[in-house]
Amino acid sequence: MSFNYTLNDIILLSNEPIIFKSDEKNKEFKILQPTLKDIYTKNELAFLIGFLDKDIKELQKWINIEIDSHYHFLHLVCSLSGKNDNFKKLSDDLLRGFQVFIPSIDFNKVLRINKEIVVTNKLFNKIILVLYKTMKKEKIIINEDDDEFTKREKQMKLRVQKIKNQNGKKEGKDINDIITAILYEFPQYKIAEILNMNLYTVYYLFGIVGKIANYEVSKIAAGNGLAKKHKYLIDK
Repeated sequence: MSFNYTLNDIILLSNEPIIFKSDEKNKEFKILQPTLKDIYTKNELAFLIGFLDKDIKELQKWINIEIDSHYHFLHLVCSLSGKNDNFKKLSDDLLRGFQVFIPSIDFNKVLRINKEIVVTNKLFNKIILVLYKTMKKEKIIINEDDDEFTKREKQMKLRVQKIKNQNGKKEGKDINDIITAILYEFPQYKIAEILNMNLYTVYYLFGIVGKIANYEVSKIAAGNGLAKKHKYLIDK
């Protein structure tokens, strides 16, 4: 069973649920877009994202069993949860993380949504890519059916990403500074409203903050005859 979804800037900015639909049996499920508050207050979601950010070699150390993907790891610990307390806690924590944005996901012999949709490796990867897009983060996943050129290209990107992570360079602004900047430039928003936005929207608004600041400086300079060219905010 193959699932497809529609995702664009309007859906991301509206923070509406993302619908996955299957053409074969007319089945569907929703992914809720995690809010800023979800990401920073729900430990189970933070744990899941930390798990997904780790590469397979790092996860291998957690269980001492050979795995080839995050999907394989999750299935393995869920399957063994009844035999090992550590696996039980690990599987419960990971599933609770997923349930923040897919409340009906659970494990009963296999990973399922709405008790009837079996989550395959391919569907799992699609779900993870959507999750990361709502957080405006890049996620590189090598799929089983990728051609050799695509696999090599993704492997190269993963190596570059790993080197950046190893250098320990912190990218971007602190979230408190981002919220402060948005509140200043968009006084119509209250903190509670910003906390209920997804990260994609938060970063979108923060990106506009810089443009507004540059525009205001340019406008003043043009008015004083100090700038020959002055473009409107949305002009390229």
